[in-house]
Amino acid sequence: MARRVLVAGATGAIGIPLCRLLVADGWNVFGTTRRVDKVGILGDIGVAPVVVDVYDRESLGRAMADTAPEAVIHQLTDLPPALDPAQTQRTLPRDGPV
Repeated sequence: MARRVLVAGATGAIGIPLCRLLVADGWNVFGTTRRVDKVGILGDIGVAPVVVDVYDRESLGRAMADTAPEAVIHQLTDLPPALDPAQTQRTLPRDGPV
């Protein structure tokens, strides 16, 4: 029987490649997403989609009970849609007092 893992944030920049690796390694992968329109992405890579808002305690509890994972991998992010990667340097700490 395949090992079971829940990847929280499965449709993110790290979540998708991670899920692919886990599936290739023989894991039974469940992946969370908040958006129904991303369910197909997960299904296409062999991941069982779990649509859940992780800030909703009851829904998250049901998702955990339903999937019964051996492990949970946290890859959740909540990046703003207008994030400009070109501005990343401005957010890094600088030497000296702020």
